[in-house]
Amino acid sequence: MATHNWMPRNLSSSKVARALAGEELGDREVLPLDEGITAREEGRFVFECAWEVANKCMYGRWLIDGYPKVILFDLASGSNKMDEWKHELFERCRIGIPHEDIESNDAVILGFMVAIFLRHFRDAISGYQPLVAAHFHEWQAGLLLYYKYICTIFWFRYSSITYREGYIYIFLKYNNYYRRNFFQNLHSIAKEKIHNFIRGHFHGHLDFDLDKTVYFFTAGRFFFPIFMILQCSILQHLFPAPANSFNVESLKGQAVTKQLKEVVDRIKENVGQRIFDICLQGHLPEEEDLLSSAERIQSSFLLYRLLLVWITKTLFVVVILEYFLRTMNHGGKYTPAECTVMGIPSISTNLSGFGCFMQEHVEDPASYGIYVVDRRFKSAEDSILQLAQIMYDFCGMSRRQRIIQRNRTERLSELLDWNSLGVFYSDCRRQALEKLHPELNTIIRKNEGMVPSAATSRRPSVHSSDEEN
Repeated sequence: MATHNWMPRNLSSSKVARALAGEELGDREVLPLDEGITAREEGRFVFECAWEVANKCMYGRWLIDGYPKVILFDLASGSNKMDEWKHELFERCRIGIPHEDIESNDAVILGFMVAIFLRHFRDAISGYQPLVAAHFHEWQAGLLLYYKYICTIFWFRYSSITYREGYIYIFLKYNNYYRRNFFQNLHSIAKEKIHNFIRGHFHGHLDFDLDKTVYFFTAGRFFFPIFMILQCSILQHLFPAPANSFNVESLKGQAVTKQLKEVVDRIKENVGQRIFDICLQGHLPEEEDLLSSAERIQSSFLLYRLLLVWITKTLFVVVILEYFLRTMNHGGKYTPAECTVMGIPSISTNLSGFGCFMQEHVEDPASYGIYVVDRRFKSAEDSILQLAQIMYDFCGMSRRQRIIQRNRTERLSELLDWNSLGVFYSDCRRQALEKLHPELNTIIRKNEGMVPSAATSRRPSVHSSDEEN
């Protein structure tokens, strides 16, 4: 993108490609960041309001399906007012924010920036009464959802257990994931990558079949890892093995294993070429003709290095890498909805929203790879035993059974699609507006025909050539 303080006037595909390539855009294709003067003259109200909030912001389109318009606020530009805003938050809501908590400070700055922006937006509209609904993610709104500090009008979760406070279910865009049999191919590709990682970690004593190896992953939030560790301790009695950490020796083994594979691949190519050349001469190759002396020395050296780091005891490796998400055979507690749309069986509980939602809408969710641990009516020890039994039974499944189960899990993706859950969003926003405006239906009738549509309010794009139109 251009280094000067200008922003793109529009984001057509050709201009995006040129901008990403570092090509300067022409004067007619950019809008100067001049404190909103040009925006005010051209009637670009949204950008003008954004400039009133922060000295640094960017207006453009998000390069996803639908290309929605977005405004990016620079939180650092609002840090000079952070103390004032935190004081106001404490005076009105009695919520204190630690000064050294960076994420909480960012949430306060963003919240006040959005509030000021929405105020400018409402004040600038005349002729009809605007209805504005602000929808935040839990990262921004989590502070105000804290039990006795609830300041939001309406908030929602999956679970019907929290129906007194929550309402809506969270959806995923199913079309982004859904491809017939495509996720199985991705699973195979990703699993081969983690197999390479395991070969390096277990170098020198790879005495087990990788095709019969099952991978689990868990969440890194709240009590979920502790819950997982406790049930792993139970499985440890069934499958005893000492545990070792991921250390420098493991990295050394990764490097040696990778180097050995590269050498073997190179030798394989050379051997194939030698066999071909010897066969062209009319006779079969001898054993000493296959490997050169240099290749014998190099391969022997790498094997000797592997013997130096030979470990006689069995290793148990626990690695949490989001890159390997699609590789996993089973997910526990973390992003179960994402696991579902990717065809990965998962374990949840009947105290979580996802688990309750699946129990209410799916008959026998375990047959679809959605295991629900009973934490609502069982003690912690019984729940841990149930989780251990689920994982034990899963380890006893054949490869074909796991593939069939992944197919059944992926079929539930449509249940989490926007077409199924989008109506809850509309109802939620309407109920939030009704709490502020009891006469909502009257306001909507008065606004009919007065609110500009997207087609009439959108300014035409300025194209530098006919080919870009």
